[in-house]
Amino acid sequence: MIEEREQKEAGSATVDDMDETRHFGLRRIDLLQVIEGKQGDEGAGTSSVTLIQTPTTMVAVDSGAREYRDQLLRTLKDRGVIVEKVNVLVTTGAHPLHNGNDRIFSHALQHVMRHEWTKTPEKTGRKVAITNRQHWIDRFLRLEVVPFPDRGTMVLLLHMPSRDELIEPGSRRFAGKIIGVAGRAVPSETDPAVAETLRKVRTTDRATVKTCTDGITSLEGLLGHCDYIIPAYGPMFKV
Repeated sequence: MIEEREQKEAGSATVDDMDETRHFGLRRIDLLQVIEGKQGDEGAGTSSVTLIQTPTTMVAVDSGAREYRDQLLRTLKDRGVIVEKVNVLVTTGAHPLHNGNDRIFSHALQHVMRHEWTKTPEKTGRKVAITNRQHWIDRFLRLEVVPFPDRGTMVLLLHMPSRDELIEPGSRRFAGKIIGVAGRAVPSETDPAVAETLRKVRTTDRATVKTCTDGITSLEGLLGHCDYIIPAYGPMFKV
């Protein structure tokens, strides 16, 4: 890993030559869907687990079902992720499919909705209750509190810069885009309500929606704001 970094700094290889399966966690912006969520009961299903690296922050969004602990740890190890360096854990829903492995990220400051504060297990006591509609983690990462489903949930919005040199090679296809790590707000691309809303959003002018700063209040607003979505269950999809 040190040798790879030295080669990059020396310019001995172009970024196009770099192996896109390189270890996660360098100082440039990167996105990794560690586990692709699967719908089902406990033991059969799990939420998606996503890691985002920015120059100052490493964030895990949800930790998945307990039954997927070994797969989660194995994938993190394979990608060279040092879990102690994950300093933020966003819990989109206090549900066994979403927060069964929170203790893996014991060094992270856990962000939870106020009404779910008592539903998340104590790790190190480092939790913060999110009550504002918008909360910036750093200049690239914004938490958006949306009022759906049920009593509401949180979505993490990654605002990718346009400059390739700020982004790891494997994530440069997202340059200039907004990725919504949606958790419970978007179950999957094939969910009936999501599929219907996608049809509407994809046939309308989204320019005014994407510049909206008043907060996201509907599924249509969320999908219209993002270029890509990582849902709770299933692969990332393009809006």
